[in-house]
Amino acid sequence: MNTACVLVANASRARLYTVPKAKLLNGHCSSLSLLAELEHPESRKMDSELTTDRYGSCTHNSMINGCDPKKHEADNFAREIVHCLEEAANQKKFDEIIVTAPPQFHGMLNSHLNSLRKRVTVDIKKDYTQDNEKQIIDHLRDFL
Repeated sequence: MNTACVLVANASRARLYTVPKAKLLNGHCSSLSLLAELEHPESRKMDSELTTDRYGSCTHNSMINGCDPKKHEADNFAREIVHCLEEAANQKKFDEIIVTAPPQFHGMLNSHLNSLRKRVTVDIKKDYTQDNEKQIIDHLRDFL
């Protein structure tokens, strides 16, 4: 039986669940198994709290040259999430991935998925991080 990893993420929070894909498809899924929960509080900080004058970091001047501190932190979190997915994949915890994330963060995740990209079977460009498991399951049914 195929196991799906359901990634529910935005720039500051991510939850990874596993669920038998057949249960999602036949409507007999009543819960998801939490695999990991990640938080990235830096993504919630204001730009002024993230900028610094240290060499190699985003500074006020570098913001003018295209380094957005919030995007930088979101990209760091996307890498962290993908690393967690890679570890779970190496442990054979899932066969496929269902990604749910708001459009901008979804793009950041995709840019780091690399070899995992072929396992993504469903892409949903919505933010479900505030939803409970039942609501997430209901949303997934709309896309399967």
